[in-house]
Amino acid sequence: MTHKIKRDRYFWTVALQTVCVNIFLGSFGPSQPLLRADQGTSLTIAGLHGTAIRLASILAGLANPRLAHRFGRATTGWIGLTIFSIGLMAFVASPSVLFSIPTALLTGFGVSITINNALTSITSHFKEMSPMALTQSNAIGSCGYISGTLDCWNNRK
Repeated sequence: MTHKIKRDRYFWTVALQTVCVNIFLGSFGPSQPLLRADQGTSLTIAGLHGTAIRLASILAGLANPRLAHRFGRATTGWIGLTIFSIGLMAFVASPSVLFSIPTALLTGFGVSITINNALTSITSHFKEMSPMALTQSNAIGSCGYISGTLDCWNNRK
């Protein structure tokens, strides 16, 4: 049995979708003190953004099967990335904590939809070679996470 997969266009599309959301996830935790300072809140209030993202993952888990059955996995992955992008732009532009917590929820919903569909898309596309394809796709996605974390730590003051 061969231990190589052909990293086709579909593989790279899904892997790079994961990189996009992982850059955000990697930089989110270390940026909490900066968010607190920008908004003038306590660490507890700033931490509610992370709580909103975690709640969004539960909501995305409930919504994902319906979205995937209606639109297909590939399209649902793009829907998740679109929701993530809209939420991220709103999060960055949000002037107050009252607006940034709901936008964190929206962003987290898009992240979870994207990641959920990435895993199932790779599995269904590569069939019996899916364990190897998932491992490689996750390795590529983790580069996004690490780069987000390193960039955030390098820019701290």
